[in-house]
Amino acid sequence: MFLTGPYGGAPFGLSVVVPAKAGPYNLGDIVVRAAVFIDPSTAAVRVVSNPLPQMVDGVPLRVQTVNVVVGEGGGFTFNPTDCDSQRVSGTISSAQGASVGVSSPFAVTGCANLGFKPSVVASVVGKASKADGASLALKVSLPAAVAGSGQVGGGANVGSFKLEFPKQLPSRNTTLQKACVAAVFQANPASCPAASDIGSVLVHTPVLSVALGGPMYLVSYGGEKFPQLVMILQGEGVTIDVTGTIHVSKQGITSVTLKTVPDAPFTSVEVKNPSGPFSILTANVAEKKEFDLCGQSLSMPTEIVGQNGVVVRQAVNVAVTGCAKSAPGRAQKLAKALVACKKKPKGAKRAGCEAVARKRYGVVKKASKSNRGAK
Repeated sequence: MFLTGPYGGAPFGLSVVVPAKAGPYNLGDIVVRAAVFIDPSTAAVRVVSNPLPQMVDGVPLRVQTVNVVVGEGGGFTFNPTDCDSQRVSGTISSAQGASVGVSSPFAVTGCANLGFKPSVVASVVGKASKADGASLALKVSLPAAVAGSGQVGGGANVGSFKLEFPKQLPSRNTTLQKACVAAVFQANPASCPAASDIGSVLVHTPVLSVALGGPMYLVSYGGEKFPQLVMILQGEGVTIDVTGTIHVSKQGITSVTLKTVPDAPFTSVEVKNPSGPFSILTANVAEKKEFDLCGQSLSMPTEIVGQNGVVVRQAVNVAVTGCAKSAPGRAQKLAKALVACKKKPKGAKRAGCEAVARKRYGVVKKASKSNRGAK
């Protein structure tokens, strides 16, 4: 069996080559093609083969058994990291048109022993504004597989993800109201209003030769109070849709929850929500401070659950970038100079260095009125 490029409307295909030999008769090779589809919601593989030949050069073929062994010794397949019971299912059709459904139970063990150590970093640009709101950059990483281990990932895959934006970064109601209608999105996301496209996602996975990337849309599904967040990930002909729910509390804190994530390995996910007229976030800072986030302490609680059930909770400190650094004061200069003096040999040289530093950067005390009068 050979893996091929796109075939039959699928991103990949199979070419199955079987020598047609029966005793002294050799009818050459029989090639059967198959299309390999990837489910956009679960990333599961679905293979659909062409009809098996019933006759070759006038000789009827009476196929009784088909044995398929996939991934033996080649690392083509990888195990799930969720040990819940699953099934391999399919449909077998006859040459006369009859069909029957088949399935077989499938499960793996040892998921609880898999490591799960995700890390999250986030940053915002300090100079926000009333017109363009605020930006946010987020990166979630998982350890890569150890070289030579034969594993695709470094442990359990992510099963669900939840984060709460800092109170200083609430969502913009004007942007939430511009979500794309579900019917329009399902027909063609490119037809959605530009304001509903709030950012981009890039996923690095060892499964494909390229990263999966695409836009993030706000999509309105009927009577829901808040729109949903839909990420469209594309690469190498594969499309994966990851959907999250948005909630805004009475206190104005916005949270995003990805309830289900495909059990597929990745090394990092990068999310970017830029500023602009339709940015999803704004700065909850007093207007007299010109929406400046510099100097703010931003914390973002996160909860990441692995496919094996392990829960990791952490409060992520959001870095504020683009802020002007204040000039060091006399105390900071003195501390730096004293550190430099410690590099000199003990004795007169070090003492002299420290004396000069204290004289140059030491705190100058103002004389009292009585002292000034005496002088």
